[in-house]
Amino acid sequence: MPEIKFPADGQTYIGWLSDPVGDAIDDVSAPDLSELAGIVDLSCHIQSGGLDLGVSTATIDAASICSAFVSMALGRTTVAPTLTGWRYQQPDDTFWELVDKGELGWLIIRTGVATDEPLADGDMVTVAYLEMSDPSPEFPGGDTLTTFAVSLVLVNGRLFDQKAVIGGGS
Repeated sequence: MPEIKFPADGQTYIGWLSDPVGDAIDDVSAPDLSELAGIVDLSCHIQSGGLDLGVSTATIDAASICSAFVSMALGRTTVAPTLTGWRYQQPDDTFWELVDKGELGWLIIRTGVATDEPLADGDMVTVAYLEMSDPSPEFPGGDTLTTFAVSLVLVNGRLFDQKAVIGGGS
């Protein structure tokens, strides 16, 4: 049977769980639904194409002087997401109101399930404990909607998992 791909639009959930201490999720590879109770659903506040997880891996030069070829080894991985959100008329500007430089919390991303389906045990998610930057307003030209971008940085490499399963897969 062929593998079936899924579109990102309509099947991507993006949530933010504020957590100034970093202890809301006990096991980053298996968050419990009860730990996610205070999550804010940002899915409809993020522009289509406005989610960039920013995962990149550095390379290390491992070439010997005796070789005519460049040999490389994998280095450290950087996780630096950027979210581009819509601005809304007050008082319904949920994402804008949430963003504050230094804000700490968990970014939870689920793909392959309808966006409006609630998070459930067995869902595979990306989980990352991040710190937010100041929002960067974007002032577009005519016939466009106003957006802003926020950069995030990974606080601790042990608090990141791209293949976490809610409830541990139970």
